Amino acid sequence: MASLLNSHKYNKTVSSLNLSKNYLKDDGVKLLADAIIDYPIVALNLSNNELSYKGVHHLCSVLALGGAPGLVHLCFSNVEALQKNRIGWQGGKTLGELLRMQIRDRNLLKL
Repeated sequence: MASLLNSHKYNKTVSSLNLSKNYLKDDGVKLLADAIIDYPIVALNLSNNELSYKGVHHLCSVLALGGAPGLVHLCFSNVEALQKNRIGWQGGKTLGELLRMQIRDRNLLKL
């Protein structure tokens, strides 16, 4: 995944990445988060990937440090996939902290 993203890093036409129903789990999201640090992505859909608070925490940590600077839409769930990501109260707390920080005035997080 990292090599795929790196090969398109300067392709300004790729602004959205829909990875829903890929069952990335926490390890996959950690790899993704590290790969998109400088990637010019605007929207990222991670719904239905069996994520826990650990994957959410790592992704939020990368975003809090300025990773994926163009990201304005982050989706962890949709109506039919609500139970596939089990981020729990810990993940919810991490997401809340990210929102509270209002990183670079992002209009982030569609839950």
